Amino acid sequence: MHPSSLPSIRIYRARFSEITRRSVESALRRLGQPDLKVSQAVDVRQELDLRIGAAFTRFQTMRLQRRFPSLANQLLSYGSCQFPTMGFVVERYKAIENFVPESFWKIRGEVAIKKSGKLTFFNMFFSPPPSLLPLLQSSTR
Repeated sequence: MHPSSLPSIRIYRARFSEITRRSVESALRRLGQPDLKVSQAVDVRQELDLRIGAAFTRFQTMRLQRRFPSLANQLLSYGSCQFPTMGFVVERYKAIENFVPESFWKIRGEVAIKKSGKLTFFNMFFSPPPSLLPLLQSSTR
């Protein structure tokens, strides 16, 4: 479709490299015009990842199946993102395995303020930092 036949709408691009609230909100405050060269570079990286991944998966599968007959019915996949992703999975697994439960306190309060004949209610929540927990525990005994 030729660009002149597209509806006249404004398109903006948010640029961020991590999916965190801070990073996404920052990107949304700094929207910019799309860059055709950046878009084309992304397309090329995707295509290369697919082609190299498929070729190397085939190569390593065939090579390792010849060397290790027990892998005869196995596909040994390669992808440029698989190794770092596996690192994230292992890191998360270790964090879960090493988790030590801690006491958790949440304090809830309700406040009513009367101003100009109007009553306004507020709910407040406070989760004290771990350093205050011993003080709170000793005061409840």
